[in-house]
Amino acid sequence: MKAAIFDMDGTLLPGALALDLACALADHFPVDLNAITAVLAAYRADALSYQQMALDTHRLLQRTFQDLPAAAVAALSQQVWQRSRTRLFAYVRPALELLGRHGYQLWLISGSPAEIIQWAARDLGFHRWSATRLEIRDGHYTGTLLAAPAMAGGKHQALGELLEELLAQGQPWPLTGPGKSAMADWVAVGNSSAESDLFELVGHPLVFEPEPSLLLTACLRTWPVIDRTDALTTITAITQLHPERPLLP
Repeated sequence: MKAAIFDMDGTLLPGALALDLACALADHFPVDLNAITAVLAAYRADALSYQQMALDTHRLLQRTFQDLPAAAVAALSQQVWQRSRTRLFAYVRPALELLGRHGYQLWLISGSPAEIIQWAARDLGFHRWSATRLEIRDGHYTGTLLAAPAMAGGKHQALGELLEELLAQGQPWPLTGPGKSAMADWVAVGNSSAESDLFELVGHPLVFEPEPSLLLTACLRTWPVIDRTDALTTITAITQLHPERPLLP
């Protein structure tokens, strides 16, 4: 089996789906948009590290979602994705279609909320996905964080959980866990330091329009750096390196 693992925010589209959803929620519920945008602005101005930004953003998400009705959030999330999908980079759909034709499982691991990522994954044809999850009890959010792929080590953990799902379905995988040799034809595409753990594992790390700290790491590790203009060309070249295999469900 081979897979292509993608990040969402800043990789498949500009901006952050979490912010898109927060803006929509603010039309119906009390949401501190100023606090959320201030954190993101500080990060873009290099006043916050990626990890501090991720920590602050998750705290704000927990506060934002607490006590909200899950059904209302779910309905808004579908609407928000329908608007946000218009911002997808031009390379995205052709690249995903190409990878699928060459036998790649398409996996999406995002730090944005699962409520909106599920619609994105379905629309874009991802086979498996993982995202930030918040606890729901009695139809309302408790504010408890259950999964946070954008935090340090979070994407590695999310990948492990997706691989465990494969094992539970009887699909083969080395019992010792994933390793570079087993993932030599795998692809990972992302733009933040949260992806570094994945880039270490796969044979084809693709650093997409990276934030500064990831750019430095990419230079040190000689990971290819791509952008929205050459991403499709690079991915096409990778698919030609590996023979097609039947796609697993």
